[in-house]
Amino acid sequence: MAVAAFSEEIMFRGIPIFVFGVNVLILLLFNAMWSFLHLFNDRNKAFTSASILGLFISGIFYIKLWLGGLYLHAVIIHFVHNLMSCTLYYASKKITS
Repeated sequence: MAVAAFSEEIMFRGIPIFVFGVNVLILLLFNAMWSFLHLFNDRNKAFTSASILGLFISGIFYIKLWLGGLYLHAVIIHFVHNLMSCTLYYASKKITS
């Protein structure tokens, strides 16, 4: 999960910011790609437009952290989010089985 959070932050926010600068259109495009790529996650069988919108909004939060120079904070918060999501997912699986 830590590797996923780190690599996603670097690929979808760090590299676009350092390569293209603060280009809002590019940042939103990479954020949209990041949101839609979560559709291919095995845990997300019931993905909806609301969940994609939620990911897109959280991506904007991560972008704001990057633009403020808080790279490490973005990675840590992303990791904690992934940890909580996985924990809740597996806890719900255990309860229903």
